[in-house]
Amino acid sequence: MGFSRDHTTKAQHNGLVASQLLAGKSAYDWAVVALFYMAVHLVDAQAARKRRHPGGHAARGQFVFENWPEMEPTYTALHQRSEQARYECGLMGPSDVTNAQQYVNEIKKVIETRPVAQGRSARCMF
Repeated sequence: MGFSRDHTTKAQHNGLVASQLLAGKSAYDWAVVALFYMAVHLVDAQAARKRRHPGGHAARGQFVFENWPEMEPTYTALHQRSEQARYECGLMGPSDVTNAQQYVNEIKKVIETRPVAQGRSARCMF
């Protein structure tokens, strides 16, 4: 939970973490994870504007679908890549990170183009 700006700050932080991992040319899997969580906080910042806080990944995916149905396949693909990075044994490489960055860029573009309408309070209430 948090204010919309708190989620935006956390999204920026996760983007910085991904950049730092890439600079070291290692831990590509964790760079993908950090990029996914950047997207999570971009979405949560928008949810906070509506006084909502998705309680988990399924609820967040539903929020994405309700507000930006055209973005849902991209968000889902990034989520799946993040799960592969965390739970499967194969290693990821630079191209996986490039793909994840493209997904995040698409998500940012959609959100910037069509942010959700602000509710009565910008604070997450549940």
